[in-house]
Amino acid sequence: MKISTKLNMRSVVLLGTLGVTSVCTAIAIAEDPYYLVCTGTQNSVRKYDLDGNFLQDLVPPLSGGLSRPNYLDIGPDGNLYVTGYGSHKVHRYNLQTGAFIDIAAQGAEMNGPTYLKFSPKGNLIVSSYNAGRILEYDSATREFLGDYVDSNSLQNGHGLQWDDDGNVLVADFSAGMIRRFDVETGAYIDGFSPAGIPNPTTFAFSPTDPKRRKYILSGYNTTIVREFETDGGNQIRTILGDARLRNVDGVSFSHNGTIFLSSWGTNEVREYDYNTGEFLGNFAELADGLRTPVSIQYIDPEQPRLWVDTNCNGAGGQASIQWTNATPNGQAAILYAKTRGNYAIPGSNAICPGVGLGLGSSQLQIGFVGPSNGAGSRTINTSFPASMCGGFIQLIDLSRCKLSEANQL
Repeated sequence: MKISTKLNMRSVVLLGTLGVTSVCTAIAIAEDPYYLVCTGTQNSVRKYDLDGNFLQDLVPPLSGGLSRPNYLDIGPDGNLYVTGYGSHKVHRYNLQTGAFIDIAAQGAEMNGPTYLKFSPKGNLIVSSYNAGRILEYDSATREFLGDYVDSNSLQNGHGLQWDDDGNVLVADFSAGMIRRFDVETGAYIDGFSPAGIPNPTTFAFSPTDPKRRKYILSGYNTTIVREFETDGGNQIRTILGDARLRNVDGVSFSHNGTIFLSSWGTNEVREYDYNTGEFLGNFAELADGLRTPVSIQYIDPEQPRLWVDTNCNGAGGQASIQWTNATPNGQAAILYAKTRGNYAIPGSNAICPGVGLGLGSSQLQIGFVGPSNGAGSRTINTSFPASMCGGFIQLIDLSRCKLSEANQL
């Protein structure tokens, strides 16, 4: 598959022009979206509906030896990965049933793992907090690949995110800094101390800026949330201050764009308006049995996942593009744009009208349309012009009109 640069905007918004005249596929009835909360001292992963009603312990206490779970993510295999700060391991569970499968990662290099996230290319990235290292593992072979970033420049790395400029941002808890590393080499670039946020834990890109130029941040020993620029760390504004907060670890956004703060010390996940900082109530709390929440994550069982391993140079680029969790044997399309954004498919379109993309309109085009395999996945190796390097692609499952996250070439 070669991503075409010749398709015009009409080809993007009217998928039927590429021969996609029918996307009817037998689709199993899927579960509604929900939230998962890692509870530190309860040693479990709790499941809540979108209104904050407790449903069950998806991962029961101490299942598979889980001790002090901190963060979780879904891997390319569709299973749930959870860090065990007390067990010094990454545990793997069935996402649907919560059944323990096995230990996904462990070793002498892993000491007090906290944050966990799969990289844009699909490898497992783990913060080995006590060792002051960010670790990388091959998601297929589970081989330890080494330090993801320069460990000599970290004290206690915790939360991390990838920006759109080829950098990895890491919250260095003990140093009180956000540090920036090169995503390809792991080399340290620079760092800054976020004003008024001692002991930063995790952070989240602001929902109003799809280009990832700003993020919100809190800390374990503060009661405020502030917004900063990714480039240079300049403070934009103070969003909120709440004396009720105690030992905030997880900082994230809900599916509605409100702020979730996991207040460990008060046994609450507290919800706030992003624009005004107004407290909206407790999403989860001690009254429903919650204790010591570390993090909360939104899970959409129907969302396809996209992974891209890219090599770009002056002559062009090559990429291995993999997707999972799409409709088995259903049609899928890969869209390309120069930037992230919020372009919406026109309401007059016959297929997926009104769906809001995670891409901008600049150079928006279709790169590929074709079926997933019987497992709802597929891998494609492709080459593309140098002008497309640094742009973004997104998968749309045409049977369900569900989107993956946008990923960078």
